Amino acid sequence: MSSIGPEPRIAGSKFSKFLIPSETYNVDDFFKNLPASKWSLGTYFNEIIEGPDSDFAFDQLLTNFLESIESINKMNSIPISIRSFCVNYIKWLKSLSGKAIIQSCREFFDAKMNLEKKKAINSVVKESVNVTAQTKSFQASLQPSVLSGVEALPPEMLEDIYCVTSDNNDNEDTNDDHISYLKEPEYFDNLVNSVDLSYIGKEEEPITASSTSTIPIVTTWDSFIIDDFDILKVFNCLRNSLPKKSPEVHPQYWGVMDLTGQHMPTKQKLIKKWNELVNNFKSDIAWSMVELEQFETNFFDNIEDPDAQKRVPILHAHLIMLKSYLENLRHPINEGELMIHFVAPAFRVSIDQNQKKFRKLWCEQQLVASQERRRVDQDPNDDRARMGQKTDLIITLPTGPVLEGFICEVSGGLPAGCPKKIWTDKLKIMVGMRDMINRIIKTFPGLLPEDYMKIVVFGCQVIGLQINLYAMDVRAYGIYRFGIIDKVFLPASTQELPSYESVHVMLRSLEHRLNDLTNYCSCLKVLHARLRRKRDYSYREDIFSFTNNTPNTSPQKKSRPETNK
Repeated sequence: MSSIGPEPRIAGSKFSKFLIPSETYNVDDFFKNLPASKWSLGTYFNEIIEGPDSDFAFDQLLTNFLESIESINKMNSIPISIRSFCVNYIKWLKSLSGKAIIQSCREFFDAKMNLEKKKAINSVVKESVNVTAQTKSFQASLQPSVLSGVEALPPEMLEDIYCVTSDNNDNEDTNDDHISYLKEPEYFDNLVNSVDLSYIGKEEEPITASSTSTIPIVTTWDSFIIDDFDILKVFNCLRNSLPKKSPEVHPQYWGVMDLTGQHMPTKQKLIKKWNELVNNFKSDIAWSMVELEQFETNFFDNIEDPDAQKRVPILHAHLIMLKSYLENLRHPINEGELMIHFVAPAFRVSIDQNQKKFRKLWCEQQLVASQERRRVDQDPNDDRARMGQKTDLIITLPTGPVLEGFICEVSGGLPAGCPKKIWTDKLKIMVGMRDMINRIIKTFPGLLPEDYMKIVVFGCQVIGLQINLYAMDVRAYGIYRFGIIDKVFLPASTQELPSYESVHVMLRSLEHRLNDLTNYCSCLKVLHARLRRKRDYSYREDIFSFTNNTPNTSPQKKSRPETNK
């Protein structure tokens, strides 16, 4: 501890007793309750430890401290000497002395927390003497010094400090998870027992986007801001605060922003702008129902009328078979039976009824988008070809090359699978949809970011007789928005057969959107072909499209390609 330099302090200034106003947004209460002369990382953790019990981990508390310092620096109403101190304090944390203080705080915090845990279970711990000695040594090392000067705070500074706070063991664990993910086609099925249900809440109901919102939302490839609330920064903070145990069961690990509300840490972190985020997503997706033909409406209104049945023979035949199965239905049924008797016929009849446009792949087919991503950097001489993740239903687009636009997972039979199985299947859908977007970007590289932001892919999850329909797009650099856009229920008895209309309408609407996606991919192909008009054209695959977007593989921000100018 003797080699650790003193922490910077504000001393001998007329603002040494300055307090941050209590109504200030996005600043920790520590800076509102203690004068500026006492602001330091060591004092902050002393206050945390001596205060009420906290469930936050060290890295989460450190992130909170750093974000508060940065927020103070950006406030024009704060005295310039205070802002100058914030700039220099962040710089100092990057020095050897600063890193040593961070490590000292970590050891002190962990030792104290471990002691409290042991006391809670009435263990007699001799380490308490060591903790006391460590406390005195820690406090003695925190001597004040004065820094001066005003300078702008670089945006990348917090990222460097996050690297200082991460443990080497964490990197090794993440690497192992990443390698397993690349090599195991059943990777997500093996995650079921790793799911912590305390993070998982109830999924929100799909709602229609409101057009009355006046919240300004600025979206570019490198930023995503709502009323000075930096979504990109908050999301990256969420990724940096992943739990050490099984981080791969959280959507942000894969670069996915879950806007269904089911992943509670994501919603809590974005709660102040949650409604605006969800509304903006649904406005951009613009999901709407198609109108059925009059003879189809007459069929559902008069489902037993022979004249109405003649106009829709394929749909009528499907409902006859479904009715026959429902009359003899015996619970429970497994996932395969649910797929064969309920799910597959519905998609076959209601989407591309004559099977002329879209190709449907059934029952544990590998997703080509994930297969290509898993083969990146693979040595074909030393390793077998890696398979893509297996999926219950895939719909491919009639484009060249063939791209995927829809995936579906069936989570158990009747009754539905356990909550952990349902969550890992949903996570599997998220990652699969992300890979589908990335493959489209890879296929047509070099275009403007705005062109890629218009790509929307779809997925659904069948939970018992409930069908949840999801959409995903890419917003800003490395953020994939995922949200629920519709929910319907399959008939549970012969009396409920007319309710199949809702399933039919949703799937017909999905077919309409897949047609739109096909046409848009064709437009991207034309735009990409026009890039060859430039003399300096050279084919380059977009690096972004092949990243796995996990914390250890996410790319740094890149400048716009020359071909976009």
